[in-house]
Amino acid sequence: MTAISRPDFTALKACRPSHTGLVFLCLRCQSPVFVRYKIEAIGADEITLHPVPETRAKAEDKLNLNYLPDTVRKNFLDAHGCYQHGLYQAFALMCRQTAEAVINDLGEQGKLKVFDQVETLRDMVELDTRMFHTVSRAIFGDEGLGQPSNDMSRSEASVLLEVMKDILYQLYVREARLKRALKMRSFFASGGLTDMPDNGEHSGKADLPDNAETAINPKITRLRRPRS
Repeated sequence: MTAISRPDFTALKACRPSHTGLVFLCLRCQSPVFVRYKIEAIGADEITLHPVPETRAKAEDKLNLNYLPDTVRKNFLDAHGCYQHGLYQAFALMCRQTAEAVINDLGEQGKLKVFDQVETLRDMVELDTRMFHTVSRAIFGDEGLGQPSNDMSRSEASVLLEVMKDILYQLYVREARLKRALKMRSFFASGGLTDMPDNGEHSGKADLPDNAETAINPKITRLRRPRS
């Protein structure tokens, strides 16, 4: 990661907060990451930060909805909203709507692709027969009804949510991320990084672990008053 935005020195000195933050750019996914630091001292011309950024428990892995078609994204957001409010029957119905949107978007082989994903997940996590039928009924609907036939419990809804997330990830997100990663690899391999302007703010490359949760350059420990 590389720093792209720093807090205003004058504002920090005036407000004297106990913590501040910097925005870094992840060079792997090109996404901004906010990192929180504890302020250790505020001087006349320099603000000292704790050398190690504050770490927090890793958040639950969330599905990147930006890769989904609009109709699929809208239906899944509605489904997730129902789940968060404990409306599990409505959640199951919206999962069915989401599945229909996916099938329509994927075209002729859409239903088969969704069914294959459910079957693969069934074998992978060893879903029991009752749970598999409940999930399948919610996703594909009862013949002629197009909706779940029974009330859905909280445990069943939680399984259904993970199944839906996996379906969307495998059919949309995984492919899009792979294409993006290959494009970035090709860009750097062809020397594209050398075409980026050097504004003198950053020097050198940090040797970062691939799976670091906060792979931040620890040398950023001071914020200095800008030269007038």
